[in-house]
Amino acid sequence: MGPLDAFEAHPLTIATVSQSDVGEGLTLYAKNAGDWTNRLYEAAKGAQKELEGGSTEKGLRTAPEQSTKMRMVIEGPYGGPGHDVFSSFSSAFIVSGGSGITFGLSSVDEILREAEIGLAKTRLVQFVWIIQDPGCLTHMMLVLQTFINRAARLPNIKVNIDIYYTRAIPLSMAQALESATSLPEHVTLNPGRPKLGNMLERFIDRTRELEESSNNLHGAVVGCCGPASLGESVKKATMAIKGSKRSAVGGVELVEE
Repeated sequence: MGPLDAFEAHPLTIATVSQSDVGEGLTLYAKNAGDWTNRLYEAAKGAQKELEGGSTEKGLRTAPEQSTKMRMVIEGPYGGPGHDVFSSFSSAFIVSGGSGITFGLSSVDEILREAEIGLAKTRLVQFVWIIQDPGCLTHMMLVLQTFINRAARLPNIKVNIDIYYTRAIPLSMAQALESATSLPEHVTLNPGRPKLGNMLERFIDRTRELEESSNNLHGAVVGCCGPASLGESVKKATMAIKGSKRSAVGGVELVEE
């Protein structure tokens, strides 16, 4: 990385934390968007060492991974959703823009981990990821597929992932991308920007339906991480939810990262 890079500080978001001694440990995602992250990207590729066969998850195959080891200093963590525990709500509607997916991944992972040990109240999760270039989806598909598979093994929780790309691409490329990524069940790929108001309205209606199989509801949480304009759109959509619907689900709380 270079002798001066050790004195630079760069904020990164924690995506996942393994509680197992043989797990991945602490996982951070960094967007390759500048000189420092570009050097980190090149250093992480190491000597082009490929892990045999690539990775698979229920038939989904990705390109062989590359890895290297390096020494670093970590300070923190700071920030996060604070006192809001997503797994304490009956439902979670999570919106991420671009590299804000780290917030979405960690939020969904926390809900699933709590559900796997029987401590989550969450029954419904909808994760919306908005990106410019759909090509970056291929690098995250294995992680998203793992979330869907984990949810499928749990009897009382449903997870849906909706991905929107805003950069126009030829129809042939879109068809090739959808074929190459082999979108699993409960994952959709859509062109354009999502109509967050309509999506959140339908999500709250689905949350109300959970009451039929539950004695009471513990509210819905709306999480957002991304550009300021996206935060404003999510906030506007949340504020537009009528009071009667809010009361019916036990309240609607907005968490911005």
